[in-house]
Amino acid sequence: MIRRNIALIPAAGVGARFGAGKPKQYVEINGKTVLQHTIEIFEQHSRIDLIAVILLPEDSVFQTALSEKVRVFRVGGASRAETVRNGVSVLLEQGLAEAQDNILVHDAARCCLPAEALTRLLDEAGENDEGGILTIPVADTLKRSDGNHHIDETVARAGLWHAQTPQLFQTALL
Repeated sequence: MIRRNIALIPAAGVGARFGAGKPKQYVEINGKTVLQHTIEIFEQHSRIDLIAVILLPEDSVFQTALSEKVRVFRVGGASRAETVRNGVSVLLEQGLAEAQDNILVHDAARCCLPAEALTRLLDEAGENDEGGILTIPVADTLKRSDGNHHIDETVARAGLWHAQTPQLFQTALL
């Protein structure tokens, strides 16, 4: 069974918490938007077969030179989960994904993914049926509040991990 690797980039956020007056995926860094930088990570990786960028239907900002690998779908929803669900659905409806293919869900605003991390994820999770995610161990000291803005306890960080993107799962699981 051949599994294709499809990057699904939810880019339907409006940036309300970011405070830049525009979605963070459209902030420019070195003459390119954050979203353009993110797309390039996947365009340049030889094991990525397709990149699906999921936008809000009313998004009028998106402009980038697209390669043959990139498809844009204006089916974004009110939440990240809805945007991902809509993206997976449109890939299936258009015959661009099959049940066994790997979907790598990667946040549009995460433009600093090292190619080695992407390769490691594909190597370690790309052929297993459970999928996988990138993580790094928690290094920060964590505190639990008592609900009144007072420290109740220090949380042991052993066994705690920061989940990162992309998160790889087979289409059928998503």
